[in-house]
Amino acid sequence: MLKQKILSYLANQTAFFDPENISDIFTASHIADKFDIKRNTASLYLNELVTDKKVIKIISRPVYFLHKTVFENQFFNILEYQYPSVSALFANQPQIESNHDLFSLVIGHNQSLKKPIEQLKMAMLYPNGGLPLLIGGSSGTGKSYLANLLYQYCKTNQLIDENAPFVTFNCAQYANNPELLTSNLFGYVKGAFTGADHARQGAFEHANGGILFLDEVHRLNGEGQEKLFTYLDNGIIYRMGDTKNSIPLHVRLIFATTENLNDNFMRTFLRRIPVQVTLPDLEDRTKQEKEQLIYLLFRNEAKIIDRKLSISPQTLINFKNQHFIGNIGSLENAIKNTIAYAFAKQVNQDLIKITIYDIPQEFINQQFNPNPQLNESNIEIDKTTDLGYLIHQSNPINEMIYDAYIKLSYLFKKNPQQIDITPDIENELLNEIDRLFDKLIYENKQQNQNIIKHVINTVTYELQNLEQMFNVQFNGNYIYAISYYLYYRANVEYQFNQINFAMMKSIQQAVKKLNPHMYRLVKQLFRSIENKIDLQTQAVDIIILTLYLNKMGGTENSGLTKAIILAHGYATASSIANVTNRLLGKNVFEAFDMPIDIAPQDIANKVINYIERNDISRGLLILVDMGSLKDIYKFLPHTINSPIAIINNVSTQIAMNIGSLILDHIYLEKIIEEVIPKNIPEHNIIYPNHNKPKAIITTCVTGIGTANKIKTLLKDSITNVLNIEIIAYDFQALERDKGTDSVFLLYNVIAIIGTLNPNIADVPFISLEELISGNTNSILLSLLHEANQQTIQEINNSIIKNFSLERVIESVTILDTNKVINYIEQCIIEFENITQQALPNDKKIALYIHISCLIERLIRNVPLENHIHQTFQQCQKVSLQQIKEACSVIEKTYSVEIPKIELLYIQDIIKQKTEFPELTQEF
Repeated sequence: MLKQKILSYLANQTAFFDPENISDIFTASHIADKFDIKRNTASLYLNELVTDKKVIKIISRPVYFLHKTVFENQFFNILEYQYPSVSALFANQPQIESNHDLFSLVIGHNQSLKKPIEQLKMAMLYPNGGLPLLIGGSSGTGKSYLANLLYQYCKTNQLIDENAPFVTFNCAQYANNPELLTSNLFGYVKGAFTGADHARQGAFEHANGGILFLDEVHRLNGEGQEKLFTYLDNGIIYRMGDTKNSIPLHVRLIFATTENLNDNFMRTFLRRIPVQVTLPDLEDRTKQEKEQLIYLLFRNEAKIIDRKLSISPQTLINFKNQHFIGNIGSLENAIKNTIAYAFAKQVNQDLIKITIYDIPQEFINQQFNPNPQLNESNIEIDKTTDLGYLIHQSNPINEMIYDAYIKLSYLFKKNPQQIDITPDIENELLNEIDRLFDKLIYENKQQNQNIIKHVINTVTYELQNLEQMFNVQFNGNYIYAISYYLYYRANVEYQFNQINFAMMKSIQQAVKKLNPHMYRLVKQLFRSIENKIDLQTQAVDIIILTLYLNKMGGTENSGLTKAIILAHGYATASSIANVTNRLLGKNVFEAFDMPIDIAPQDIANKVINYIERNDISRGLLILVDMGSLKDIYKFLPHTINSPIAIINNVSTQIAMNIGSLILDHIYLEKIIEEVIPKNIPEHNIIYPNHNKPKAIITTCVTGIGTANKIKTLLKDSITNVLNIEIIAYDFQALERDKGTDSVFLLYNVIAIIGTLNPNIADVPFISLEELISGNTNSILLSLLHEANQQTIQEINNSIIKNFSLERVIESVTILDTNKVINYIEQCIIEFENITQQALPNDKKIALYIHISCLIERLIRNVPLENHIHQTFQQCQKVSLQQIKEACSVIEKTYSVEIPKIELLYIQDIIKQKTEFPELTQEF
């Protein structure tokens, strides 16, 4: 039973497996902790699951275990169950998603047909001969075309032999003649019926080893459908007239229908067809797909007549806007008729000109309204025309993006086998990206304002979520540029015929090597926004955004003075910030573009929002252009604890001077002293208008992320008792500036708590380990003058409780962790009252974690395994009855009874030496 639970756990976790950032949750050690068993027991079960061919084992350091079926659903099918490394595992990935994949040539393969094609492949790739497949959809949607393509796909991927047959069987011919159906489908023996002079094979036997395509299968009545059951169930058939000699066959079945499944098929028949795919009508496909289909059909006809075609824009508009009841088939007929009419008039011409006057009346869109101001040139197509080129030529935005991709790829063509991003190549790449972004923002006004706002809001929201996770700060005007790029990328369809896939993958790996931190962030960003903005991410998108954010869009929170630019106009602030940041080579300024009629209060609200999500402890510089913007300080709250300087009449020159000083770590007041004499702009400095509040700084040599975790721990433990500010701060900045940071001017820093001492004069340092162990209560008492011994003990208990909560969250899955931690706290307090003894911090932490797991075990009815009680024979100072009495709140709340073995375990925790948790690994 436990082995099955471990397998279920792996199934849940493997669904979120990230090969680029592998978690320890897939190790035997973590699983042992999760199920509260010994590590060797976990390893035994996991290796048994590998032997059972249910789990994949990656023999690396540490060893990882993955659920095989879930992995295959997420990634690709595998043959082995043990691999020396993750890279060795992924080396087995079939290259079916490259430009060699036949389906990559299908129009709409990554849009409206993406899901259907995935299902088609899944059916063919399924082990032991694939799965029966039913393709539904209206007439003319491409069912027969895809069935034939599946046949080629199976041969290309060696799922069937190169010479395997493809047999088409039209069921409509046998709709009301079951005998004829049986004889033609399954064959017959001599004498099976009058005129059966010799035995004959049917469609099934002709298709053996290959594919049998049963078209219009809805025309089969119930009896006809039932005749297929024997093969669907057992993989055998019987020839007509012979019920004894079965014939085993290996045939992949593809069914096609234009009818509703529930109305035309028996449930027992549908139950035997596990994969059912419905193709969309032409009108349900995207505009880009319809446009590509039109170009494809014109090119096909150009091949047939062996002439070049010149198609007027008005003709194309008609076909793009026309509704074709017969889907692609009707569209194809319309184009054939149009070209035939034009060809008949120009039979002796090498260039056939096609206009709206060549379109048959029945194919003229009734709502067609020719545009007299349309000045686009004719589209010329011959048998060699590249469809991708046509799409780009007809869409300037698409062309800009595609050209940028080609140029990025071209930079690496000289040495495609050993791609390395040198500083010179990086600068060329960034220049190309900047040119593309500038064109998309400033040279094109065709965007849908509602959708672009949605994209900007989505990107802003997701990047704000990622700021704390990855310890970076994103600039508003770069968010603006990225959003425009993503908007147009999601809106255009492009072909990659000229882009080397292998090269793009190599470039992607080089970008990852250049900045793995930013690369992971961009990957996470795309995972968050793809479905929200309907974007199918390509490798080139990851390359562009990683390079862009690495150079310009993200900087670490390194304790610099913050600066923003506020200006009226469409992109005035963004332009100044963009130019300045590019010249400085760093993301210094964030921009806010303001409407002319915006109210000062609304501007102040934007500034307040910025302050709330940024560390302005070293001050904030606000550069404004004119008018009411300089008066926004009146609307800023009095609770701001850092100096804010507002400088009027901003220009690129002023921004450059200020940006240079900020990068030199010059303080806000000194920046004003340097800039004012040179530029004489109007300015105002706002200082906090109250006495210095007390503060404790948290820091960690490993980065601001850990400092923020320590801050959260203390904030939940101290600020609820005492009014003391907790500030997370960069360790390198503290060690470098030695207490000259503005945070020491704004706050009365009474202590620094962290993992390493930055050695700030006159400021006590408390290590995190000492804090958790409870050895610093006397130090805290001396620092917190208004606190007494009882308050300090209360703070200590809160720290231990909150510290334990993090571990409890990792240990349990079904319990409300906040509630259970409060109940355990009551148990500990009750125990100390009963026994009149205070438990040390390490015992409390152990009890928080153990009792939470105990509760979950009891609720799940999972017994405690392999516990050897160490003190039962000794004279006990702590009786089991006292422990049970203290834990009565647990029994009452969760309606459980704590068994003796569990009470003995708690007794051991209290009596024996407890191993103190390794803090550096957790924080």
